[in-house]
Amino acid sequence: MPNVRPITDLKNYDSLLENVSAGSPVYLTKNGRGAYSIRDIKDEEEFEKAEAMIKLLWELNTGLHSVEKEGWLTEEEVKNNLKNRRLKYKWTIIFVILLDLETVWDNVYEASKNFDIADNYVDNLQNKISKKKSFPNSGIPLIYKGLFTGIYSINYKAYKAFYRVNGKYVEVLRVLLSKRDYIKILFKQ
Repeated sequence: MPNVRPITDLKNYDSLLENVSAGSPVYLTKNGRGAYSIRDIKDEEEFEKAEAMIKLLWELNTGLHSVEKEGWLTEEEVKNNLKNRRLKYKWTIIFVILLDLETVWDNVYEASKNFDIADNYVDNLQNKISKKKSFPNSGIPLIYKGLFTGIYSINYKAYKAFYRVNGKYVEVLRVLLSKRDYIKILFKQ
């Protein structure tokens, strides 16, 4: 049986929250009409999973309709489409990145006392960054104050590289030690 309570019961929220459990939300009414619901966080997680599943099924269904209308692509057509997509992005590197990479190299050398290890570390970091050229929107979106900033990050061991897609260009912004306050650095707070 649904648990329906007037919104005025929020004044005594402790007793109201005692009635909320997984699978048993409390519905609040305002002027006799349904207005809000309070549900257990487990229900919220299940809702988000169900929503993601519906979106996935929608995309799959859209794909199936496309196949019915246009037919399947050959393996060669798929490879050509991916190759063409990869070619559309170019990199721009801001001067500060060169300083960041030099700092990375210095830090790795200081820790290892080995030139080859420092060189390989920076090379591997640069390779990981350059792999995003093919699918730049596949990086980790940077969320700040609940909003997507347009900046993505790539994690490599102790470092994060930050970049944004700007038209046909991928603009690398900074490479910073992960434990630094990169939000403050990126947004100059």
